[in-house]
Amino acid sequence: SPTAAIATPPAPLKVAPRDEYMAAFSDVQAPDFGIAPVGADLQDSKPDASPPAVDLSQFSLAPVGSDMGEKPRAAAGPVPDTSHLKLQ
Repeated sequence: SPTAAIATPPAPLKVAPRDEYMAAFSDVQAPDFGIAPVGADLQDSKPDASPPAVDLSQFSLAPVGSDMGEKPRAAAGPVPDTSHLKLQ
């Protein structure tokens, strides 16, 4: 029977502190991921996305070269009275 590969977490990285600054981080639990070879794919593979279930039967396309027209604009409001303003 084929054996399934079991993913094991990387071992914790053991580094001796070289100065006071690095010694402050000696208790940080960081896994040792190592360095990947050049060109390696580092991102996990994503499952294929299924197309959305959208019903487009209610839409139709206009014939080529059709004049689509322009959406009529709403009537503009009244013009404000500026007769009381003066430039000096």
